[in-house]
Amino acid sequence: MKSFGIHSLILATLLLQACVVDLGDHHRHHHHHDRPSGQRGHWGAACSADFHCKDGLVCFSGVCEPERVGIYVHGALVAPGRADGMEWDAPYAVPHSTWIELGNARRGGVDALFRFMDSVARAGYSAPDVFGFAYMAVDGRWDDRLTISLGPTRRDSFEAIWTRPAGWTDVPFHEDLWIAVDLFDEDRDGDESIGLVEIDAWGLREALHLGGVVWFDAFDATEGQLLLLGIEMVSESW
Repeated sequence: MKSFGIHSLILATLLLQACVVDLGDHHRHHHHHDRPSGQRGHWGAACSADFHCKDGLVCFSGVCEPERVGIYVHGALVAPGRADGMEWDAPYAVPHSTWIELGNARRGGVDALFRFMDSVARAGYSAPDVFGFAYMAVDGRWDDRLTISLGPTRRDSFEAIWTRPAGWTDVPFHEDLWIAVDLFDEDRDGDESIGLVEIDAWGLREALHLGGVVWFDAFDATEGQLLLLGIEMVSESW
């Protein structure tokens, strides 16, 4: 997945605190000009141009999809320790057996991972104090006006869940749409990076089709420090 070098945005952007940003005023796209008469495609129908799709839909990579969407960051699941094998907030190495068990849990899917990390928390491993930022690229360019501070979650927890809505609404859905989430462990001696995850328009479309909160595998993108990232995509075209 390509990178847009978003780390520099952290110091230079307007940080919108744990809110929902309406893109309607920033990026209003107009579609369906000069439509020919005749029946147009429903959501999921094949297309080669926007006018082949019904009102409220656009032609996304050959398929009619919602013209406007909402994108929301719900939560994340953090690994038992850092990439160097140490616990997050204690000077102890995570036992090799724990990493082996983590690998087994990953093969079991999302529910297995949450159960495993609950057992890790109950075993007394030190957990991070997660906070982070969310970014959006519209038309292939990161827009610093749309940067969101996700705010803190429950302290000392591997399971980071944001109870207040955080995301974007009235987003024009097209192939050049990207989002990124960058998470950190708050620490008195200096905040530590947990990981940066980027999701392109095709990943977002998958979340839209699945519905509800979809948990993306973030393990490889973050050197194993972040296990899952929960994103919800909803249609706002009707």
